[in-house]
Amino acid sequence: RSIEAAAAADILHELLDASTFSNHVQPLIGQGMPWVLRNQLSTLHGFEQSDVPSVLQILQVLCKSKQFGDASLETLLVLAEQVKLSEPDGSASRELVGATPVWILDKDIGDIAARYSDLALVLLRTQDGRRYAA
Repeated sequence: RSIEAAAAADILHELLDASTFSNHVQPLIGQGMPWVLRNQLSTLHGFEQSDVPSVLQILQVLCKSKQFGDASLETLLVLAEQVKLSEPDGSASRELVGATPVWILDKDIGDIAARYSDLALVLLRTQDGRRYAA
């Protein structure tokens, strides 16, 4: 999965000297790869210094989120892969990564909740204001 590859790239960046890391990463960066991985590799390589949050920053925000934070790490990783960097058409949940807003479409949240029951339970609990809910 792209998020696991991005985390592995982050670890390799810390372990290898800059030229060795660059020699291994530069040929891999391409337009066809998922934005999560492309952004992480480009940032680590020094190609871009943008305000685009890294996938690890997004994951950290989701872990602390009142809406999603109690879901499993695996589920949060899947959610992080669905993040949109510009405001989408349609209903979406908005989170702030630093000062940068990111969105996850409600449709994507529902699809993930259908596959990951822990997210479904978390959503039920956060949407039901009763103390004893879920």
